[in-house]
Amino acid sequence: MNICCTYFITSTENEKVFVGSIDGDLQKKLLQLKAKHKKYKNGIGKYSKVFEILKDGDCEIIPVEQFNNITKKELKEKEKDLIMEMNERGDECIN
Repeated sequence: MNICCTYFITSTENEKVFVGSIDGDLQKKLLQLKAKHKKYKNGIGKYSKVFEILKDGDCEIIPVEQFNNITKKELKEKEKDLIMEMNERGDECIN
């Protein structure tokens, strides 16, 4: 499903949440992140905080809010707002 949205990546193994935003396919994004994590474990690429969730292997990507007619800059602002909101509530956002 190709959408413009903010999203959470979560795991049942811990209470950590990663917040992101995308103008594209959510499942494809999750697959790309898993591939980057696998490469990182093999010594290729840079560390990303999302790996703290991906390492458990049972993660899922969940759309939070969808947007129409929004620029990438505005989408990144929505992501930042969501991170700030979660931090204010005391949720374990790892961003």
